[in-house]
Amino acid sequence: MFRSGAQKALLILVGLLALVPAAPRRANAGFISLAVTDQLAVRQEGEVVRVTGNYEVQNRGDEATNGVFVALQLGRWSHATPAQTLDVYEAANWELDESLPLNELACGESPADLCAGQVLPLRGVFPLRITHHYQDINSFLFSAVDAKRVVVGNLVGEEAKAAQVPELQAGIEMQKAEGQNFTGRLIVRSSAATPRVVSVSLFTAREMGAVTRPFQLRVEPGSEHGADFEVLNHSALEGGSYPLFALLQWQDGEIRNSLIASAQVAVGRESGAARPKLLLAVVLVCAAIALLVVMVRLGATG
Repeated sequence: MFRSGAQKALLILVGLLALVPAAPRRANAGFISLAVTDQLAVRQEGEVVRVTGNYEVQNRGDEATNGVFVALQLGRWSHATPAQTLDVYEAANWELDESLPLNELACGESPADLCAGQVLPLRGVFPLRITHHYQDINSFLFSAVDAKRVVVGNLVGEEAKAAQVPELQAGIEMQKAEGQNFTGRLIVRSSAATPRVVSVSLFTAREMGAVTRPFQLRVEPGSEHGADFEVLNHSALEGGSYPLFALLQWQDGEIRNSLIASAQVAVGRESGAARPKLLLAVVLVCAAIALLVVMVRLGATG
């Protein structure tokens, strides 16, 4: 009876262990690394804004990449370059000479608008959003983002100084991950002499998504204020790290000023979809061991 019970328990144990989900395997594939050379310039010509210059993307990985293109966003204006295929260490060069009406930089009424309901001047410093799109050899879509401040209009004297040395400083503290959700906190410090109402919006790769919509944050003179936010993992790879930008805009005298804070969102190998599998594995193993102990004891008394 003892030998029979132990054998049955071992068979059940093997059967339960067979149900444990296997750990995700990382393919021994190559990698894609894009190096960027940005020589873009933005200038205002009357009621028109021109975006000119050269933009280069080089593949410094060890495998080819397809469908490489760059998407630019300035206010409500957007532009995408033609897509190209890049072999290892091959580069794509796009010469841009694009024009947009000045009113494309005006704040919109949509809740998703970067101004978050404010009406801000059409002259000053604006955030330019840049997204690099590409595919691997299996046609999986990826993106990498960047953001930079660009000046629109002729700023001189105190306006030029305000643009070069903003009266606000900002930073991002990533706090924790719960499943596919990541939370963080934006910290804004002010050296201004008067209160500022700041429009805040989040910008990240297509693999991630901002749950927190654009919002307004009132910052008192000489103070520090914080605001929590949340982003969601749509298709980010485990073990990857993705840039996150907070775009801040406010009225500074007669101009619009802006500031960009950044952080990295690290996607853990055992977060999100991997956690239920790990929990199931632990439960099944514990159940198998408990069953083995019971069967052995029954066999010993039989």
